[in-house]
Amino acid sequence: RHGGRLRRNALIAAGNSNDPRLIAPVSECLNDESSLVRQTAAWALGRFESPEAIAALTKQLQDEPDNRVREELATALKTPT
Repeated sequence: RHGGRLRRNALIAAGNSNDPRLIAPVSECLNDESSLVRQTAAWALGRFESPEAIAALTKQLQDEPDNRVREELATALKTPT
């Protein structure tokens, strides 16, 4: 349980860092078992101006079963950084 919160906090830091080297590891978190982690990964990716981030968000939006995560994915795709 605490692992999900730790990953969430790390994803917030990654999204705020604007470091493009973190796009790939953040994208991998879209496959996490925790919907909170997936939701935060979507938020973080939305902070990057990158075709790689947009592609990861778009792919996950097609496959994501959780409505809250889908909402965050959609928001991340519409939000300019």
